[in-house]
Amino acid sequence: MNKETPNQPGMQQPTGPLQRDSFLHRRPVASDFALTFAVSWIGALLVAAPHLLGGQPLPKLTGILMFPAMLLGPSVVSIALTRLVDGPRGLLDLFSRMRLVHFSVALVRRALDSTSLGANCSCGSRILALPDLRTLSSTAYYPLPTVFMYAKCMLDEKDFQRKADAAFEDLRRRMLTAGDEHGFDVEGESGKLEVLFEEPVEAKFVISPNTPVREIWISALSTSFKLGWNEPRKAFVHEKTGEDLHAVMSRVISQQLGAQVTL
Repeated sequence: MNKETPNQPGMQQPTGPLQRDSFLHRRPVASDFALTFAVSWIGALLVAAPHLLGGQPLPKLTGILMFPAMLLGPSVVSIALTRLVDGPRGLLDLFSRMRLVHFSVALVRRALDSTSLGANCSCGSRILALPDLRTLSSTAYYPLPTVFMYAKCMLDEKDFQRKADAAFEDLRRRMLTAGDEHGFDVEGESGKLEVLFEEPVEAKFVISPNTPVREIWISALSTSFKLGWNEPRKAFVHEKTGEDLHAVMSRVISQQLGAQVTL
């Protein structure tokens, strides 16, 4: 175990991070704020200096260029302070963390579950061994390539749109037929469907696609139902109940009307 020894007169001290009792260590936030403010405004003034010294009004282009110069302040100061306080290893740690992405495990888990890919994701001819997301905390850090591999395992946006459009068209046709029989109206197209009730109480159900998470969302009976694509069943399925789109809508419409409705 290394022990600190008192400095001897004439002994050359090693260069590296600043001593722990320095002002930057004791007041890191204040130092970062003050230096960032100074560097940002100095950069902006350097851009505008030729016109200011000549007593000329600032051209519009110069005013625009002042902002990029000011934006350099936070980045330059952060890198410089990291080098001064933590040394070269601090810089390596900073740049390594910049290559990581912070994301919600719950969101990725829901997207993967909706595609029925589970812990092993098949992307083309390769099988990606994915970590067990249920064992992770609510948030996690992963390298960018790993996150991109997750994204490839989700439905392609165009593929999702095709499947959603087909599901909406089939659902709309079935609900129009049921509406004529049970006395409710259906409005909208593939972008959004609305089911309107006047009896026994006035109500409106909304079915819409949520493209970013590749799900179809249903708002009905003061509840939100989220259905993801299930490849083995070739249908959008509610994860908790296992019901497909037709079954969910049949159930909520039946509850609203107080009579059995099958789509």
